[in-house]
Amino acid sequence: MISLLSTGASAVVVILAALAIGARFAAYSAALSPAFAGQPTWFKLIGPYVLVDQTYAVASNRMDDSAAGFRRYLLVASAVLFAVWIVAVSTGLALGRVIPESLQLWMVMPLLFAAMSAKALVDKAAVAGLVTAAVTALALSPLPSGLGLTAGIVAGTVAGWMTRGAR
Repeated sequence: MISLLSTGASAVVVILAALAIGARFAAYSAALSPAFAGQPTWFKLIGPYVLVDQTYAVASNRMDDSAAGFRRYLLVASAVLFAVWIVAVSTGLALGRVIPESLQLWMVMPLLFAAMSAKALVDKAAVAGLVTAAVTALALSPLPSGLGLTAGIVAGTVAGWMTRGAR
């Protein structure tokens, strides 16, 4: 919200962006709620704080693990992501000025999310959802504050739901 406000975005745009980001995490939470149901209280309090797009993508493939296995997987995946994040940000700060803008690096995040979700392609509804999400996220990726990714998630969820209901 602060970055949007600093660029002169209107209050309506800032509020809509905050709601869209919140909706994305509400969808993640709803999807992971069965895996959190049997967890100890400490994990229910801490686990959501490590939930970002990438940890959701990998953890959602491990929901059938035991409660302890899921917990361990999510925490280790989060620690690895944090370490990679620090290295990537440091590298970006060090090398950012020499990377040409023509590389179109804005496409990396939607493509990474789609690749991480590939293991979930088990039926026609999953494929329809992922393809719709990827195309929508790529098409709308220039939108501010990750709204393109959020729109892709919503569109993919709807497409998967409609395809699953069309059986």
